[in-house]
Amino acid sequence: MIEIKEWVTPVVIGAYPNETVIKVVKRMQQHSIGSVIVIDTEKKPLGIFTERDVLNKIVGSERDPKTTLVKDVMTSPVETVNISRPVIEVFKLFAEREFRHLPVSLDDGRIVGVLSLRSKAFIQEICRIMAMLQNVNELKSHFLANVSHELKTPLISITRSASLLLENQKNTSQELKAEEIKHFLEIIERQGHHLQLLIGDLLDITALEAGKMRLNKRNIDLMPLVQQAVKNTEILADRKEIKIGIESKSPDTTIFADESRILQVLVNLIDNAIKFTPAQGQILINIHTEDPTKKSLRIAVKDTGIGIPEEKMRLIFERFEQAHDPQIGNQSGTGLGLTIVKEIVGLHSGKVWVESEENKGSTFYFTLPQTEEVAVSSESNISLG
Repeated sequence: MIEIKEWVTPVVIGAYPNETVIKVVKRMQQHSIGSVIVIDTEKKPLGIFTERDVLNKIVGSERDPKTTLVKDVMTSPVETVNISRPVIEVFKLFAEREFRHLPVSLDDGRIVGVLSLRSKAFIQEICRIMAMLQNVNELKSHFLANVSHELKTPLISITRSASLLLENQKNTSQELKAEEIKHFLEIIERQGHHLQLLIGDLLDITALEAGKMRLNKRNIDLMPLVQQAVKNTEILADRKEIKIGIESKSPDTTIFADESRILQVLVNLIDNAIKFTPAQGQILINIHTEDPTKKSLRIAVKDTGIGIPEEKMRLIFERFEQAHDPQIGNQSGTGLGLTIVKEIVGLHSGKVWVESEENKGSTFYFTLPQTEEVAVSSESNISLG
């Protein structure tokens, strides 16, 4: 989270109520300070003093700035922002309420500085954030278009297959053969399963963003989960004649985790490897004890695929991102699979990363705790930023 600490304009210390407006304004102009905090002799903040506001007030009342005291014309803070408030929220205050200066306070309410639109660094940061938000909006637009297409394609296949089967029931003169009926039923089943996965991704990412994904962690054996994940993806692998191997170098493959969610992680990573591996390629799943003293396992899913471009390496775990490549055409999916993998592994106090080289394949790694004590210890060491 971006905070406003470094963007606070220094406070002019000593702007007491008994000083004249002209004296303080000259000081502000000399040091290019847009606002000062007015304090009394006991060093207690009384309000915010801005050059524009006060001078306008003096002109309106026909007062002499050389003799008018600050305490007679100073304005109280319209709103005080906390020093840890996100920059983008503060920018909304400036934009919506036409503020130019805002006093900044600590958690206990003490004013420590002023945030001003005169701050070049602040404006630059806002521009960066706005560009980032625009990029996110573009990604979301692409994501929605992609999801619409992904949902529409299997629905069309299911509808057409069902229509042909129904038409066959009505028209007895052109009865379908048993093999043809089986073919259409397989299409309905396959595309229905594809729809289920797509909707599952959307529901999972929504639950993760809302912090509502609940895990049922217990001690389980990882090896049967790996075997089940391979079985769940063998149809896709067989179509491309891709061989999937399993290798374990750990004497103990017990983990403390949610069984269904770790199966989901494995299936997503294997499915991703199959998708980006050419026909007759290979995928190897390796289980290794990361560190006996840490009591955690490291799982690697290695493929002989096309690899990931360097510029995509840091983005592939972000929402809506996909490592498209012209060699393989348009790959289906929501672009949420790896994001979900990262989030689920994180909820298990593990980490996930990737090593890849174009045209030489990729290896996705993730770690999992083997005991509840390790998981709790890891959670307590997580930095909240």
